[in-house]
Amino acid sequence: VLPKNLQIIGEEAFYKTKFHCKLVLPDSLQIIESSAFYKVPFREQLKLPLNLQRIREKAFSYCSRLTGSLEIPSECKIIDDSAFEFCFGLNGILKFPESLTSIGKKAFSNCWGFTGSLVFPNNIQKIGEGAFYNCNGFNERIILPHKLKIIEKETFYNCFNLKGQLIIPSGVVKICNGSFQYCNGFSGQLILPETLIEIGACAFYKCYGLSGDLEIPSKLETIEDKAFYSCHNLNGQLTIGEKVITIKDN
Repeated sequence: VLPKNLQIIGEEAFYKTKFHCKLVLPDSLQIIESSAFYKVPFREQLKLPLNLQRIREKAFSYCSRLTGSLEIPSECKIIDDSAFEFCFGLNGILKFPESLTSIGKKAFSNCWGFTGSLVFPNNIQKIGEGAFYNCNGFNERIILPHKLKIIEKETFYNCFNLKGQLIIPSGVVKICNGSFQYCNGFSGQLILPETLIEIGACAFYKCYGLSGDLEIPSKLETIEDKAFYSCHNLNGQLTIGEKVITIKDN
């Protein structure tokens, strides 16, 4: 139990300590610095305080014995790189607040215990590379934020239990390499926005659950290697926009 007026927990404050207990954080807490609780074997559910604004790099990385759902509090704006990487014991719902604007690289990488939908609030402008890499426990729909411009490399790699249609929101200009690679649980249509300019290599590699028509947007210029490799259930009409100048091996 930490002091009730604590506002900041410093960098590596409890790095690799051997606490085998529940972590209780005070509501006054605003920032958890880098690696503050790295690889600490806390047990039970993690309840983050209401006034928390930022979770820094690797703050809870490898806290693999945390369990249950995780709710990011309503004041939080930024989750930095690898903040919860390898917290695979978290086995409930992951809920984000409307205040959140940025999720860092590998922030939830290898958190394969989460279940349910993956729903992003519309104020999120950035989801980093590999942020949900191998989070294959999510077993319902995904709803991407409207302010997103780029879907980074391997962001949802191997999230193979996500279901339903995959709708890329209007405003996205680039889908990077391996963004949805091995996401074969999708069972509906892939809808691409008119704003899209580039689809990276292996972006939808082996997303063989996607079905129906595929319309390539009119502004799209480049489709990189194996972008739609083994998407064999896309069995409807294929429409390719007039501005496409490069389609590499697929």
